[in-house]
Amino acid sequence: MNYNNNSNTVQTAWLGIGSLVSFSFGIVSAAILSRYLTKPEYGTYKQVLYVYGTLLMVFSLGLPKAYSYFLARAPMEEGRSIIRKMNGLLVWVGLFFALVLYCTSSLFADVLSSPDLKDCLRLFSVTPLFLLPILGIESIMVTYKKAYIYTAYTIFSRLFTLLCVVTPVVLFDASVHAAVGGFVFSSLLCCLSGLYLERYLFRNIQKTATAISIREILRFSIPLSVASFWGIIIKSANQFFISRYWGNEVFAEFSNGFIELPFAHFVIGAAATVLLPVFSKKVYDNSDPSSIIDLWKSVAIKSAKIIFPLTVFSFFFAEPIMIFVYGKQYADSAVYFRIIAVVNLVRIVPYAPVMLALGKSKDFARIHMLTAIMIVVMEYLCVRLFPSPYIIALISVSCTIFCLGLLLRCICKYMNISAVELIPYRSMGMLLVLSLAASVLSKSVSSLLPDISAMQILMVSFVVFAVVYLCLCKYAGISYIYVLNYPLRKCRGK
Repeated sequence: MNYNNNSNTVQTAWLGIGSLVSFSFGIVSAAILSRYLTKPEYGTYKQVLYVYGTLLMVFSLGLPKAYSYFLARAPMEEGRSIIRKMNGLLVWVGLFFALVLYCTSSLFADVLSSPDLKDCLRLFSVTPLFLLPILGIESIMVTYKKAYIYTAYTIFSRLFTLLCVVTPVVLFDASVHAAVGGFVFSSLLCCLSGLYLERYLFRNIQKTATAISIREILRFSIPLSVASFWGIIIKSANQFFISRYWGNEVFAEFSNGFIELPFAHFVIGAAATVLLPVFSKKVYDNSDPSSIIDLWKSVAIKSAKIIFPLTVFSFFFAEPIMIFVYGKQYADSAVYFRIIAVVNLVRIVPYAPVMLALGKSKDFARIHMLTAIMIVVMEYLCVRLFPSPYIIALISVSCTIFCLGLLLRCICKYMNISAVELIPYRSMGMLLVLSLAASVLSKSVSSLLPDISAMQILMVSFVVFAVVYLCLCKYAGISYIYVLNYPLRKCRGK
């Protein structure tokens, strides 16, 4: 197998595999903890990750994307120097992040109405010092066409994290504090192994000091940090209101269900990571804008072929999916899962790589600011006038779609084209119609089944859905051969 194949599709495939493995371990961890911890304890564990993930969006300073942006424009001999500068920044930021997390633990416990959160956050507070310096490892490996190394790193690090988190809970009937402590210990090993891999990448390369300054790096990343601040509000507003006004148990149901379809996240996240250095290089070299448009449209249709059918099927079978993954006590999470599924039909192409490569990071930040203000105002009014966690979820999805629409409009305006020229609406519409037809038929078949387990329902229904959908695609002239075979062909060097 030719692991070093430089195809963007192959690099995306490797990242997709890594994301799939990472998410799988996350789901296994959630499924185990949901069964061995009480709902309040599990809710506290999710709140710890929520607080960390929320603050991380600002404390990362936009540097993970800066790795791809600058490394793609500099010779590899300067790569080690650039990485050391960025890693050094993140070490200091990680130390400050750790202090903030420790000192504000009481505040977060009060704000989220969760007394147990204080001790858990203090135990967790050292984690940023370990994880921030390796935030750029994905971008580094992809920029240098070594995505398979990142995938291997992801598999082993997530496996170790899973074992550290769930082992004390399962074997020793431990509390949420043991799960948090296991996460902290695993982050130390992830840090050491990640830093080693970054050095290993340059083992045979003559190292040269870079002329890129810290100021230049920050000039690029600070607008992204501002956008991340507004992104925090967009992402966490619904979690805050639900945790604050409906408690740990409802928050646990919400956090398990209100997640975008994993496969959609894999495809879009991997594509964004791969495309940023590609677009950055094209803009830096003054390439023909039509090449960017063609690449965008190619990514859009390939993404839709994977995301649309899986999203529609998941919408129809949300309840058995939630029961199968988390247990019957989380059947109500299906409502949130259906609500957020709509976003997957809109977020099929990564907007950030194009805007950042075009130098529109300030516009990117302004759009997120407007969206953040909208979502906070609307969700606050919801809490006061017609309180319902389901309406909170609907508001979040509506504002997210609004944000994506503004980003698309900005890109079209800058490139002086219409949205019709950028988005293959006809092909995507056909995929959506066929997905709906196959899902309706498989749902009808599942309603005739006897009283069987959620796993059996999903297995039978998905087989029916897949057969019907592929037959409809063949009749409509839509081929999946290229999508399924191309990465494998490339990996074999054909």
